[in-house]
Parts: sequence; structure tokens; C-alpha cells
Amino acid sequence: LESKIWKTSELHYFNRQTPVMPGLNQLKENTGHYILQNWLLRIIEDLHSYMDTKSVLKLCTNFQNNPAAILLHELGENYREAFDLKLQTMLSEGKSQEVDMKISAVTTFYKYLRAVHGKQDFRLVQTSLFSKLIQFWGQNNLDFAWLESELLERSTPGDIGSLVYILFCSQPQDNSKEKKPLDCLNPEFLLKLGQKFTKVSQKIGISNKTSVGEDNNGASSTPQQSLKQILDNMNQNN
Repeated sequence: LESKIWKTSELHYFNRQTPVMPGLNQLKENTGHYILQNWLLRIIEDLHSYMDTKSVLKLCTNFQNNPAAILLHELGENYREAFDLKLQTMLSEGKSQEVDMKISAVTTFYKYLRAVHGKQDFRLVQTSLFSKLIQFWGQNNLDFAWLESELLERSTPGDIGSLVYILFCSQPQDNSKEKKPLDCLNPEFLLKLGQKFTKVSQKIGISNKTSVGEDNNGASSTPQQSLKQILDNMNQNN
């Protein structure tokens, strides 16, 4: 190369500008962090079955990598832990607008509520998820009327059954100092939820199969027990 005589046209090659991909000049300095984070999440998703989850979760906690920890909890079907971290992350990130935080919290709630449905102890997990959502709303002085409207609009028939069970059939947690979800919601919302539940149960013919005041064996039962029986029948039909 040293002995080569370079032509002017050849020297233009070295003076050329590096090609710029569309939008590359608009990337911020921290873009590299997001690229690495996305790769990390993809690796966790693809290889989580080969990982020592406890050790990786500990690393995520030490490095304050909540998105990776949330994904690990989701893959392990630990939805209560995932929801806790998700809500904490929303607060630490400081959403620019309150409505963004509210939409994200409700969307994540429904994601986990439906993901756990039908699994072992799913009623207990769903009740815990809803309690966490209500606590988050109260602690951050968010608008309960907005939440009630979203719950009525977003809920599928299966979600309606889950909410009715949570509010009227679940056992209270004695060690909890927080208000019960039922105490935080407007009576008008509860009435509308009950009306939706009645329509759903009538549509699939469940309410006609279960007489209020009697169990499957014809013995007397409380209204709460009858409601549980209707909900169990609905769950079997879904």
C-alpha cells in the first residue's frame, strides 16, 4: 500500500462520510442502555428455564433492574410479586402524566388477573392482586370514580365473576391494616357490577341451576355460599 500511487478518485473513498441510518442522529446517549436491556430481556425469556431464578433475581435486585425482575416473576407465574414491582417502578419512574400511570396500573392488573385464572389457588391470587390495586389507588390519592368506570368497561364475563368473588366471597385478611376493597368503592359501582353479573349468569343459564339458599345436595346454605357455588359453576363453564 505504501508504494501504491493513489488516484484522486480513490482518495475520495477515505474522505467519504460514514453512512447514517434513518433516525440514527436522533438517538440519545442512553440508547445503548435500552438496547442492552432489551437484549437482556430477550435472553431471560428464551433461557429462563435453564437459569437459577433465585440467583438471577438477586442480581436484578442488587442492580435495581426491575424490568428484568418483573419478567422473571411473570415467567415463574409469581404474579403478586410482579405486580408489586410493577407498581413500585411506576412510582420511581415518575410518570409524566397521572393518566399514564393509572392506565398502566389497570392494564397490568387485568393482564395478571386473566393469566392466573384457572390455576391453583387463583382466587387467592386474584384477591391479592385486586387488594394491591386498591391500596395503590388510595395511597396515591388517585380517582376511584375513574377506576370504577374502567373496571366496568374493561371486564369480560370471566372478569366480572372474578371481581364479584373478590368483593363478596373472599375471606378478609386479618393482618392487613389497609381498608378492605369493598369499603373503598362506591355503592353505585357495586350495584352496576351486580347487574352485569346477573346478566352474565342468566345468559349462560347458571343462575337457574342453583337455588339461593340450597347447595348442590339440597341442604340450606348462606347467600355467600350460594354465590360461591354460582361462581364455581361459571368458572367450570368458561
